[in-house]
Amino acid sequence: MHKLGILARKFYKIPFLHLYWDSQEYSEFFNCFSANQVVDGPLPAKLEKAAIRKLGFEGARALNYARSAIQFALENMPEDGRNEVVVPSFGCTGILQPILQAGLKPVFCDVEKDFNPSEKTIEKALSPRTRAVIVPGLFGKQVEWKPIRSLCKENNLFVVDDASQTLGCNGAGRFGDVAVFSFSLGKMISSTGGGLLCYTRPFPLPPLQPEKYAKVAARAADVILRAGWRKYTLPFLTIDYWLKSKLSPRRFQFQKKRIANLDAAIALKQFAKIEAAVALRKRNARILFDALGGFDRVSLPQSEVFTKFILVFDEGHAAEPKPPLHGKLTTRFVRFMAAKGVECEWSYVPLHYRTPFDACKHSSLSNTRSLWWRCVALPVAPSISEEDMKYVADEARQFLASV
Repeated sequence: MHKLGILARKFYKIPFLHLYWDSQEYSEFFNCFSANQVVDGPLPAKLEKAAIRKLGFEGARALNYARSAIQFALENMPEDGRNEVVVPSFGCTGILQPILQAGLKPVFCDVEKDFNPSEKTIEKALSPRTRAVIVPGLFGKQVEWKPIRSLCKENNLFVVDDASQTLGCNGAGRFGDVAVFSFSLGKMISSTGGGLLCYTRPFPLPPLQPEKYAKVAARAADVILRAGWRKYTLPFLTIDYWLKSKLSPRRFQFQKKRIANLDAAIALKQFAKIEAAVALRKRNARILFDALGGFDRVSLPQSEVFTKFILVFDEGHAAEPKPPLHGKLTTRFVRFMAAKGVECEWSYVPLHYRTPFDACKHSSLSNTRSLWWRCVALPVAPSISEEDMKYVADEARQFLASV
């Protein structure tokens, strides 16, 4: 009965991830299947043209994942014999495998207290073998680019502006040699898959093969179940993921392919809604700021477009726990909100703690080690109504007032 009770509590009233789709996206979804244009079709080229026009780049290439775009960029940057790529340890595992698959070695750098790398944290990770730097702006806050660009120019480094979480910020993606955008769940554009490589000067574009129909269809179904109907399907997905983890080890490898027509179709509809999505995320963030300001045990985020609304808890004199455990107060908050029907999301476990990446080189990571276990994200997705957002804010305020 206890296990059934735990399962029942996963039917969240307000899930963290929920698609910001309307009838247009669902129509495109079903039209692609009915017209047998899931993989091949005219929309990838149309998406690339729309991205060039809307984002202000010279060219673009749409791929099946953002990590495919990173690999594509690294494989086609100028060759000079150096083989290290600097990347923050505080980030998503998806940023690492493309480095390895491009035949390069990741080196981890630290972040500042706003979760973004700086010229100082990057410089500490540089060596004579450093060839490139991947610079993500996390949680919707733009990176301080000017000093980073100066550092990279001085050291002749290729720069990837990972703008997956800063789309909607002024100049998003405009600061590197290339820019990468993601269309995965939780991003400003949420499709059934896909990523985008953009550039402002000529860049080699070798041809790419399409994905297989079964792969695209399975990924699309997973997106619908996880984020379209998450309120109703999460318990069953939890069981499914648990079984998969027991039956087979997690695999980080992926194949670099061109974007599917289905993914491009939905991304095109989402492109037209970027401004609306940003406005709704800002509205939801304002509701949280109004309710949660002034509490001593938590810090509120610095952001521009609020891809995520990150709370950083004060855990007192507690020491950093062994991953993947988080701080006691942070964990209490997540459990309290879950009991109220609100799903929160843990922040990243640093990459230097994750097998097999724990063997990679890294600089001093003091801020990363101080921050990761005290962070949690509240839902601010544009699909959340103002009424539900006020409910989230009231419940979070109730917890903070009690500690």
